[in-house]
Amino acid sequence: DEAFIFSGTPRFNQNVLQRWLHAAQSPVFTGILDESGHEIPGEGDFVRIWHRPEPGHLYFVGVDCAEGIEGGDFQAASVYDRTAHRQAATIHGTMEADDYAELIARVARRYGTAQVAVEVNGCGWAVLNRLRRLYHHLYHRMEYDRETRKPGLRIGWYTNVVTKPDVVGKLAEAIRDDMVTVEDRETVGELMAYARLGSGTEAPEGHHDDRVMALAIALTVSGETALDEYHHYDQARNETVGGHDEEA
Repeated sequence: DEAFIFSGTPRFNQNVLQRWLHAAQSPVFTGILDESGHEIPGEGDFVRIWHRPEPGHLYFVGVDCAEGIEGGDFQAASVYDRTAHRQAATIHGTMEADDYAELIARVARRYGTAQVAVEVNGCGWAVLNRLRRLYHHLYHRMEYDRETRKPGLRIGWYTNVVTKPDVVGKLAEAIRDDMVTVEDRETVGELMAYARLGSGTEAPEGHHDDRVMALAIALTVSGETALDEYHHYDQARNETVGGHDEEA
């Protein structure tokens, strides 16, 4: 447990995280899923499952994207069970965008066509462009269109100086109030390391926050869907992903 004790100002409630760390469980499955969603153990450890899909439960997948190169950041996705308020499964590892998109689609189908929110910053566009040809239950964000001067929808989650504090804050509140449970030791470790640095929050040097952001996105979009904030669906905007150069 000492490996997960860090200096700095932690962003998340350490008492809760320490309890999670002591209660962490090994996944019930580690491997990959085939095209039909069947579990194939021993084929790497990209997919880890703690809770298999349950009838009637609603699932959401938060997707954090990286370049997919050795030595860089990791691709990370988190499956959140909104019904049971817990992390159900993860995808994690180094892989190319097309392989990552394929695996996301397989996991999302396995979890009852879960809604998938892909972070579209940077290389996230490559993942999303591939994924939208494989899977259709994708998250749409509300955005102000400068040409029509009306709010509209675009595919994907966009992280910026406004949305990042919001998703991190929602995750912090859920952890503090025991409104979410995580049994993955690696996710807990990243949550414990995640800190306030300067005017923002991030993983300290030498650490990663890909699992943190994936979980935060999944938790946040599940709440938006519960509140029906995105029910004004514009089919025309679902036809193209669109750019994001106008966002701040």
